[in-house]
Amino acid sequence: MLIQAKRYGPNTTVGSPDVQQYASLRQQFENVDKVLIVTTNGYSRQAREIAEDLNVKLIDGDGLVELIDEYESLDLVAEYLDFIEPADQTDGGDPELPDSEPTDEPDAPSTPNEPSTESRSPHSEVAPSTRWRNVILGASLSWLVVFFGVTAVPDGLWTVLFVGTWLGLPTAIYLDTRTVAAYSEWPKYRWLYLVGSLVWFVAVIPALIYLWRRRSVFDAGN
Repeated sequence: MLIQAKRYGPNTTVGSPDVQQYASLRQQFENVDKVLIVTTNGYSRQAREIAEDLNVKLIDGDGLVELIDEYESLDLVAEYLDFIEPADQTDGGDPELPDSEPTDEPDAPSTPNEPSTESRSPHSEVAPSTRWRNVILGASLSWLVVFFGVTAVPDGLWTVLFVGTWLGLPTAIYLDTRTVAAYSEWPKYRWLYLVGSLVWFVAVIPALIYLWRRRSVFDAGN
């Protein structure tokens, strides 16, 4: 089992890029069957979803305290954190971890030159080239055929292109934004792209703007 510890404060959660990064370590080390991430705070919703898909075990701060209590390991905690004092167990009370003050003690273990979540740009990851992005591009070109080929394309084929493109473009944009959301906070207002792509006579415009913004946002993060 490979364990990654993330010692984070109350305002910082472990995001989906961290989960994806450490899940890939399974292929980089020999004889690793499981990947476990432990944090003193919590995980974003997307991080939990991706962890489930990638078979990565997550333990948050509350779970960590429960493990310490279950295995009566507060003495071990106190050995490494000098500001922790084991509670007196003579009264039958449960041990508690008092609020801790930040220290200069680093995360352990950690990968070299790992950027912290506080300093990471929301666009630091590279979004994958999904098939939905290709569908958006294809649907945009199909609209051009519908517009300029109305007299040249047979009526039956034109109708199929019109209906398929009209329904396919907003669907592709929606599915692509779901994938992109795992890598970035953009686009925050994806409903604008969806609504615009439903208006057939201008649908190609929001589609091309989406593709341009998608590329510029993630290129800017590298």
